[in-house]
Amino acid sequence: IGGSMPGSEHKRRRALGELAVGEPERAAAQRERLLRELGSERFSAPPTRGAGELPAFLAEQYRDVAIDPVVGEHSRTLVYLHGFGEVGSRYLRQGLKLPWVTESNRRRVQRLASGLRVVCPTAERLMQPWGERKPSWYTYECKNGHSVGDRETLNIARCRLSSVIRGEIERLGGDARGVFLGGTSQGCGVALDAYVREGAALGLGGFVGASGWLPSDEEGFSGADRAAEAFLATRQGQRPMWLMLPTDDRTYFPWEFAERSLQRLRRSRLSAGPPEGLVVREISGRGHNIGILEGQFLEDFFSHMDA
Repeated sequence: IGGSMPGSEHKRRRALGELAVGEPERAAAQRERLLRELGSERFSAPPTRGAGELPAFLAEQYRDVAIDPVVGEHSRTLVYLHGFGEVGSRYLRQGLKLPWVTESNRRRVQRLASGLRVVCPTAERLMQPWGERKPSWYTYECKNGHSVGDRETLNIARCRLSSVIRGEIERLGGDARGVFLGGTSQGCGVALDAYVREGAALGLGGFVGASGWLPSDEEGFSGADRAAEAFLATRQGQRPMWLMLPTDDRTYFPWEFAERSLQRLRRSRLSAGPPEGLVVREISGRGHNIGILEGQFLEDFFSHMDA
């Protein structure tokens, strides 16, 4: 098949592609459904995440997710951030083997989630410098790196996350030790940045994240370096701070990069050693996309908390 795609058709398909999320096969199916249901007229301007500006089935995917306890009364909360291009509703999938997703043959895991409320916000859909619009906690400086391009987008995400955390503390009657932060990939970095900056002042219960890193001022996370130093001078580091890092991630967060970022917590003029609660689990065989290992790691974390 030869020839080039007409300009109007190319623009239409690109606009539809920007709305599609998830694995390639699922994204392709979404594009076809959008094409059938909406045509191209609705996409003359770039769409945003607002539910009123998206077709119903995509507005459902892009929503913020709050999962009430599977078992027991609300006694603790996990605020968990997705990675670049993902959505909060990712953490409703049974295939990830998450402790809070009900499955008839996983009663033991359900017990681990007793009293656990899970909050998974969805990031705003931001246009990146390379022309891709996806859910993202900030705008990148370039495609091959993790530095912040537009710092205002990060500031907005920081404020939003701070508001979510405080709201969950209020839900627990002020018991901040019952609130945990975490995330994966880009979400892991943004959540860890928040935990290091605010965890001690608020008295949060701990952190659990995967395939991420500890951001720095050099990458555009203003105040991150000073916050890391101050964090080590508090007792917050004695609380669980778990990270699962792939040693064979060669694409997004290479092991050397992620491990080097944590050295700011391990070697500080204010501390003789790493935080007592810091646990780094090294894994290999899956690269960056760790799949069900993420759910298993979360299960292990809450099993530890219940021990």
